[in-house]
Amino acid sequence: MITLEAALKIINSNFKTLSVFESVSLNDSVGRILSEDVYSDIDMPPFDKSAMDGYACRREDLQLPMECVELIPAGTEPTKHLDKGQCAKIMTGAKVPVGANCVVMVEDTIVNSKGEIIFEGTKTQTNICTQGEDIKKGELVLENGTYITPQILAVLASVGKSTVLVNCKPNVGFFCTGSELVEPDQFPDGVSIRNSNSSQLIAQIDAAGAIPNYHGIMSDNRAEISSKIDDLLQANNIVIITGGASVGDFDFIPQILEESGFTLHFQAVSIQPGKPVLYATHRDKHIFGLSGNPVSSFLQFELLVKPLIANLSGSTSKLQTIQTIAGEDFTRKNTGRTFFLPVVLNTEGQVIKTEYHGSAHIAGLKNIFGFAILQQGVSKIIKGEIVHVRPL
Repeated sequence: MITLEAALKIINSNFKTLSVFESVSLNDSVGRILSEDVYSDIDMPPFDKSAMDGYACRREDLQLPMECVELIPAGTEPTKHLDKGQCAKIMTGAKVPVGANCVVMVEDTIVNSKGEIIFEGTKTQTNICTQGEDIKKGELVLENGTYITPQILAVLASVGKSTVLVNCKPNVGFFCTGSELVEPDQFPDGVSIRNSNSSQLIAQIDAAGAIPNYHGIMSDNRAEISSKIDDLLQANNIVIITGGASVGDFDFIPQILEESGFTLHFQAVSIQPGKPVLYATHRDKHIFGLSGNPVSSFLQFELLVKPLIANLSGSTSKLQTIQTIAGEDFTRKNTGRTFFLPVVLNTEGQVIKTEYHGSAHIAGLKNIFGFAILQQGVSKIIKGEIVHVRPL
C-alpha cells in the first residue's frame, strides 16, 4: 500500500500529453484545453472611453460654467475637439473627445438658466478607461494549456478568436465487473444489485473533459474479461474496470494485466474509502482498476483518474484543496489511512458532516460540498480549527 502522494507521482511520471489537436468553433470550446498561445489583435479598450454617463471636459475648467457642444452615445465618433469652457455629454462606453481629460458624473452637475453645465462637486475621479489599459495589441492573453471556462470564452471573443485550436479529448473505455450486477432499467432479484457505477463514471469522464465509452457489465469470467480488456485497449487511451481489482477469489484483473505485459504500479493506496485501486501501464496505455463500491470508485476517479485526463489533455490547471473551518468535531478511531469525509456547508459557511454510512452509500454524496481530509495519523479535528477540503 502506498500513499496518495506516491500514487500521483507514479501516474505523473507515466503519461505523455496527447499530440492530437482540432479546431472548434468559439462557442463549442467551453470545457476544452487550449492548445495554442493567444495574443490580442487590438488594444483593449481600443480607445479612451467613458467609464460612466456624464460630461467629458477639461479638469482645469471644472470651476467654470461649461458649454455643452455635443452628445456622444456609445458607438458614435465624437465630432468636436473640446476647447476652454466646453464639455460634451457622454454615455458609458463612448469614445472620449479630443481635449477632454476627465468625465464628471451627471449627479454632480446642474444646468443653469443659460443651459451651461455647472460642476457642483469638490473633486472627481478621471472616470476614463484609457486605451490599452486592460490589454495591449500583441500581448499574450491566454497560454497553451488553459482550461476554457465561460469567462475565458469571453476573452477569446474579445480578441477575435472565432475558431479555437484545442487538444483532442482522450478516450476512456470502461466496463463493470460483477455477476451480481444488473443495469438500472432492470429490477434486481434477491441476489442482484443495480449497476450505479456506469452512469456515475460516464458523467465523471465527460465532466473531466474526456470521451466515455461504456462497454457494459462483465460477469466474473477470466477469459471474457481478458478479451474485453484487449478490445478496449485498441481504441482508448485509458481503460477503467470497476470491481475485480482486489484480492477476492474472482478478482482476476491483476493477473490478466501482468500476463499481457502491463507494468503493475500499485494495487492499494492508503485512502479511506478507496484503498483497493489498481494502476498499470503498457506503452502509452493506462489501466485503472477501481472499487466496485460506488463511493470508493467516485473518489478514486476524482483523486487519480481525473488528474491523468487533465495531463493527457495538456491542461496546466491543477486540482486544489481549500482551507475552511470545521463547524463541528471530526473524529475517527482508525488513523492508518488518509480519510476523505463527505461534508456540507452550514449557514455560517463552515463544513459539517453529512449522513454517510460508508463506501457503498452513494446517496450520502448527493448534496455534498466536498470531502474534508483527515491526514494519515490524525484522529480528530476540533470545531473551529482549519480543515482542508477537496471541493466538488
